[in-house]
Amino acid sequence: MKTFIKKFKIFNFIFEVFTSVSENIFLKISTISKLLLNLKIIRRLAFNLQPRNKHILLSTNYGMYVINTNSRIIGKKSYINNIPYSANSVKKVFEILTKENIFFDYFIDIGANIGTSCISASFINEKIKFLCIEGSDENFYLLQKNIIINNLESRFELHNSLIGNKDNLRIFVEFKEEKGCSSIFENHEELERYKREFGYEVDSIKEVKTQKIEEILKIDFNKKLFFWIDIEGLDLEILNSEITKNKHPVFFEFNPTFYKLKLINYQNYLEKLEIELMEYGYEYYFLEANKFKKEKIMKGFLTHTSALLGENKSATNILLI
Repeated sequence: MKTFIKKFKIFNFIFEVFTSVSENIFLKISTISKLLLNLKIIRRLAFNLQPRNKHILLSTNYGMYVINTNSRIIGKKSYINNIPYSANSVKKVFEILTKENIFFDYFIDIGANIGTSCISASFINEKIKFLCIEGSDENFYLLQKNIIINNLESRFELHNSLIGNKDNLRIFVEFKEEKGCSSIFENHEELERYKREFGYEVDSIKEVKTQKIEEILKIDFNKKLFFWIDIEGLDLEILNSEITKNKHPVFFEFNPTFYKLKLINYQNYLEKLEIELMEYGYEYYFLEANKFKKEKIMKGFLTHTSALLGENKSATNILLI
């Protein structure tokens, strides 16, 4: 009996040592695995190895997102960086607005895509509400899905609409490489210029009529509103609307290459817009390409930014207040 107890103690000791060593080994393996999975090069490889046109779930500090592996810009960058596309820009813009004592009740996301900007904003500021406009049916489906999985239905109002200030018939085009680059073109000639410039392959084309923002959103434009605009070259068109006439803070994409393809004399258009913005009362702008430095709005600020970026596909974002 004593011999059995002695053997049992030895066996128990060996088992405890084995268990302890195993736990330490597996803990280290787990830690190393997490570190490897957080390496951008590994995440890039993991994304590239996924089948095309597959929906995958991304969990971040700014919510969860269903993304499509066909999305080679918004989806891919969100996955590789493990942070929603534009989330850092949202955070920085909110910090600027707070510092400038500018507060708002509604975040209006025009060209919301799958929700990376607006949903990130909802985690940064839990009090504001959201009005989102997205023209692509596929993006709108994922936007709805992402709102639901983050339990944000009570704070969001969604519109599957195409926005613009013109009433004429135009064409809405979605591209195979990136649904986030879906855009409205005046005609097929403009589309061909765009395809030659960017090399995208068309996925679908349909004739559409755009709606003005005041037709889509049934909201009092005298309320405290903030506009986030990214609609692939139509940004300038809708800036001259109730948005700027009421001097709401605006954050929009600025891309001279788009304007070159859409407008014959876009520099003249920029000069006209500069005058209108100053007349509406805008005083300062913050250029993301210039690390959001606060600068005085004056004649030439948009044409100067255009010259700074050039017409070789470079773009930036601008905050107006």
